[in-house]
Amino acid sequence: MDNSFGEMFKLIGSNFLVWKLKMRDMLFCKYLWLLVQIGKGKPDKIDASMWEVMHLKSITYIRCFIDMSLYNNFNEETEADVLWKKTRFMFENKNVVSRVSIFKRIVRLRYQDN
Repeated sequence: MDNSFGEMFKLIGSNFLVWKLKMRDMLFCKYLWLLVQIGKGKPDKIDASMWEVMHLKSITYIRCFIDMSLYNNFNEETEADVLWKKTRFMFENKNVVSRVSIFKRIVRLRYQDN
């Protein structure tokens, strides 16, 4: 695996927000972010076979940085944009919900003498 962009860590769920930013940056630097943005809609200037290879490369690259405990949730995806949306759906909403619940618990805290 090319390590020229620093250390990349695997997605374990609880680290999704940081993983998402780092993965987006790495895909952008490898000229693969366009595939996540537009999916199967190939630009006219790119050869169809080259577009397919780039698509498979982006999917493979994303899955390389998903922990094995989560891998089965993503191994059937064949489109980069669908894979990216699925990771966001699985983990982004949970992080927002957990933040709200933590905030509610903090608001409910009351000082006790004991």
